[in-house]
Amino acid sequence: MTTRGPRAYIRFLTALAAAAFLITGTAAPARSAEPYEINVIISATGPGAFLGQAAIQSLTAIEKLVNSTGGIKGRPVHFVIADDQTAPAVAVQLATGLIAKGVPVILGSAVGATCSAMTPLFKNGPVNYCFAPVIHPVAPSFVFSAGASTRDLSLAGLRWARLHGIKKIAFLDATDTTGQDGETVSKANLALPEFAGLQLVANEHFNVTDINVNAQLARIKASGAELLYAQTVGTPFGTVLKNAYDSGLDLPIPAEFAFTMQATLPARPEPYVAAEVVAAIGSIVPALEFIGSVFVRRPGRPITDILVDNAGHGGLVCGTPTTDWSPAALPRYAVRLMMDGRTIATGDASAVLGNPITCLVWLANALSARGIPLAAGEIVTTGTCTGAESVVRGVDIVGDFGRYGTVALRFEPEGTL
Repeated sequence: MTTRGPRAYIRFLTALAAAAFLITGTAAPARSAEPYEINVIISATGPGAFLGQAAIQSLTAIEKLVNSTGGIKGRPVHFVIADDQTAPAVAVQLATGLIAKGVPVILGSAVGATCSAMTPLFKNGPVNYCFAPVIHPVAPSFVFSAGASTRDLSLAGLRWARLHGIKKIAFLDATDTTGQDGETVSKANLALPEFAGLQLVANEHFNVTDINVNAQLARIKASGAELLYAQTVGTPFGTVLKNAYDSGLDLPIPAEFAFTMQATLPARPEPYVAAEVVAAIGSIVPALEFIGSVFVRRPGRPITDILVDNAGHGGLVCGTPTTDWSPAALPRYAVRLMMDGRTIATGDASAVLGNPITCLVWLANALSARGIPLAAGEIVTTGTCTGAESVVRGVDIVGDFGRYGTVALRFEPEGTL
């Protein structure tokens, strides 16, 4: 399940609001300045709040942007937010009340369970746009779902696994709506003739309130699975990742320079040059990245696997930012990676394409070419200065960046977290 940022929502919501405006008629001139209200049922609190709050932020940005360009026929847009508390019963109650008022459209919710509970209410209208991809409206329908269907996402994932020579896969599904949907569509796809060479060797489940999945992961490891497909979101997904590390996989750690942006570099036709990018940087940050993977057996996989696997990113630990730095001198500064006080790797910033700034300029232009700004407040890590060294649990890791400071982390021994 994913939530979408302002760019993904804005075209649909603007068109939807305009259509709703036409349905309800053109307002009289005396009322032209009154806001056009669009009702939203969203999980602002409860277990799904991490999705709901992201959607609210996007809607707030959309409201500001649409209104800055004249709104809809001169009327400002206002999203009226109602909190379903991630509770299906509350979502149904809120939707029933809005339908009774005759509203033309309802946006939300952001969670599969609440969307699924509301869907039957919209059989005869009004229009509903669910921000979760785990519902599957049957045409003709007044209900729409965000993004690509989980059926299509699962199909693409299984095809990717087949094309990369994977023969044995494992499912680890939460027992909530997201996990149940993921398991259902993935099993249906797996039964297609094109996946005759793929074998489901483990099919494990867990409750979203479980604090560990160690037993399930032990059975998955014993099954010989080559790919772990975890169908869940939010905190439960964090539990899966944490326990995957606990299960005995080593953790490659690179030391990297990161940058905090103080100014936004908006998308534009002409490319950015280094001086412009440097001027937008607020501070330089020493950082340690730890590498994670969905693969049960990671070593030796091709670069295409790594890219699909979120570039192997498991997490980022940042030290204290500093504004006292020189772009020209940066490549000369040495970086040292230590484990329990012993140096295990050394390098310098020149290992990152000659200068980490080069990576940042490339990123700014790559985003700009796609119409995406590099926004103020974002932290950008630029690549390892020391290589990626494997460490084990129960050790202290320190990245020493000289005048730019140090950053430290510790992976506690198994069973102490």
